[in-house]
Amino acid sequence: PILWLVSVLTMTVGNVVAIKQTNVLRILGYSSIAQAGFMLAPFGAAAASGTDLAGPFYATVTYLIIYAVMNLGAFATVILIGSRIGSYELEDWGGLYRYATGLALALAVFFMSLAGVPPLAGWFAKFAMFRATIGVGNWWGYSIAIIAAVNAVIAFVYYAKVMKTAFFDPVPDGLDVESMERVEFPSPIGFAVGLTAFGVIILGVFPGLAANIGDFSSEILAALGL
Repeated sequence: PILWLVSVLTMTVGNVVAIKQTNVLRILGYSSIAQAGFMLAPFGAAAASGTDLAGPFYATVTYLIIYAVMNLGAFATVILIGSRIGSYELEDWGGLYRYATGLALALAVFFMSLAGVPPLAGWFAKFAMFRATIGVGNWWGYSIAIIAAVNAVIAFVYYAKVMKTAFFDPVPDGLDVESMERVEFPSPIGFAVGLTAFGVIILGVFPGLAANIGDFSSEILAALGL
């Protein structure tokens, strides 16, 4: 029951604090805390009910693989944008799509994947988590699945808030758009963003790639008798 409670508190506190933030880097930071709660949910349900851990282990490993790709890309993109604009305050990111189209699209890919929007990779991570928690088959699993669903909606709100600002809000007064368009980035960082964005799309369209690793991890767990 303690692990169940830790999962619930982690995802809930992370999301509630994130939704109040106006700094994009802090939004992403608290979002990471909430995502950790989602990862723990299958273990929390199984541990509280005393059921087998193979299914939750598979779900958590699958979630972790996908999360590592999309979160690395999200942080890299946010840092690039913040460095370019000179601010991580959301209000300063208005109209980003108009002068940094590539970065705005990368931001959309990663944030919508973190929100679990198909066909980006995050949808399968959350699907695996919900399937494992509901699969426990008792009150512990059903209750944490419901709490996770509510938290997923809360998370979507603040991810969508960032998207709305970047794509639909006006460019802030005083921002030199022409100079923004001429800014160049280090090639390794640009490559990392492109590679992780590609990974998010591929893992979303072909989720079996991550699922196979999750299955392999479960087999190792079973072989060890854990």
